[in-house]
Amino acid sequence: MLDADTIRAEAAELAQVCAQAAQLGVDIDAADAVARRLKPEALRARAQADLASRGDAAGIIATATATATATATAPAAAAAKGSPIIAAAKKAATASR
Repeated sequence: MLDADTIRAEAAELAQVCAQAAQLGVDIDAADAVARRLKPEALRARAQADLASRGDAAGIIATATATATATATAPAAAAAKGSPIIAAAKKAATASR
């Protein structure tokens, strides 16, 4: 059985890990961690795993967004290239130089 000082020290360390995780956007319930007698190392690992999964998801979302943007702008660029209005504006700009 753990003595009161050891329990307090672990609870303080768990609270510190939860505060650090909160600064990184990871929500961890400190009271639940203390009640379940989780070790600080286990809580850190859980926070890191959560951050890693968010990083993987962010990479997937960024890639999908970049692909969607490139696909969406390609027809507009092609249409603008052949536009008579754009051609007239370019001609006027060249003539004014």
